[in-house]
Amino acid sequence: MSGTVLIMTYEFPPAGGSGVQRVAKFARYLPEFGWRPVVLTSDFQRRRGRLADDTLLADVVDVPAVRLPARSVSALVARLLTPVKKARAAPRRGRSAIGATAAGPAPARPGGEPKAPPVSARIALHFSLDDASWWARYAVGRGVALGRQHDVSAVLASGPPFSVLVAGEAVARELGVPLVADMRDAWRDNPLAWYPSAAARRRALQAELSVLASAATVLMVSPGTAKEAIELGARDVRVLSNGFDSTDIVPWAPQEEGPLRLVFMGQMNTRLTEPWDLFRALARVTAERPVRKVRLEFVGDADEHIRAAAEGLGISSMVELSGYLPHAEAIAHVARSDVGVLIVADCFGARGVVTGKLFEYFAVGLPVLALAPLQGDAAQLVAANDAGWTVASHDVDAIAARIVALADDKRRGVVRRGAAPEVVAKYERRALTGQLAAILDGVVAPSAGSDA
Repeated sequence: MSGTVLIMTYEFPPAGGSGVQRVAKFARYLPEFGWRPVVLTSDFQRRRGRLADDTLLADVVDVPAVRLPARSVSALVARLLTPVKKARAAPRRGRSAIGATAAGPAPARPGGEPKAPPVSARIALHFSLDDASWWARYAVGRGVALGRQHDVSAVLASGPPFSVLVAGEAVARELGVPLVADMRDAWRDNPLAWYPSAAARRRALQAELSVLASAATVLMVSPGTAKEAIELGARDVRVLSNGFDSTDIVPWAPQEEGPLRLVFMGQMNTRLTEPWDLFRALARVTAERPVRKVRLEFVGDADEHIRAAAEGLGISSMVELSGYLPHAEAIAHVARSDVGVLIVADCFGARGVVTGKLFEYFAVGLPVLALAPLQGDAAQLVAANDAGWTVASHDVDAIAARIVALADDKRRGVVRRGAAPEVVAKYERRALTGQLAAILDGVVAPSAGSDA
């Protein structure tokens, strides 16, 4: 089979982030499997809170993309609130940074509610599904026009933001073609989801139920998240994991001398990837065994709360914040490290979380220290592939003990590689895109797909 697929996504290069890479790599490699992608996305506005990576544009230079104004709902609300904020603003002096205490910041415990977003986003969520709802409303008409212009055979809508999936549902219905809903995160059970009211939560659930009922196939990134779609009645649910592109990867080359170098790559979310217990473990290692040298580098979008917490625990000399880097530079930092750190807090909805960075750790050859729920998909993936070590995310004693053991191994010259190459190969982006192409073949010609 072959055809044209309309890909609807809110974030696309030059936007950065692992979710962007998933969709961009699909668009890059689909033509190799007979599918021509046409992308409908938002224009990228370089403003605070949006990650940019111009290097990702090289992946999609030949992909036709139509960009509609981003129309961020919260940005609109923020502009409307600006005069009010200025009128109420007052000097705030003498306030200490959050977390800069000897005890360190108080982490969100399992089962707690996610942190509320900024005021503008909270207001926006009272009357919209998410920040892209305004964009999605305008994307329906343009998507239908694009679909007819290019004679598309299917619609692939990727979220979050999940309003993109709602728009994809409407476009596919109007065109009379199948919808493939690519859910990069859980929707109902998303650990970072915040709702201003029970009515807003019900509205989101109804939107999800509608998308799942209409989708020919629902793609989820892990078995844990797939359970949600199955429970809510989706007719065909497939696990299509995140992965890595071998063209982005450089081989693992840790420094033989010097301290144990731990690296965390990705975005620091205050609830899902909170580093506070890792920090406490590092402080304990320093206090009890000061001769052992350890460095922890954050490569990604980390705010000043991270630095303040490290200072409060007396480990600022051990923690390095490199900030968000272009993807190739980030991989280079990873390849120079000894161990890749994965953090998944043990909170509601977290057991199905498998972040994209894990597969790039695998590809580099880096052994992984997974601080995650032991029964969760991420920890089990590391254990099943013999790719490193798993420790319960809030077990400070066990985390400290593992860091001590790793530092001792480094001092003795003991080297352990990560996942075996034959295991890693199945997570290559080109191979995953081949699976997507087969799914598209199946939804466009169900009879041919069932005979394959």
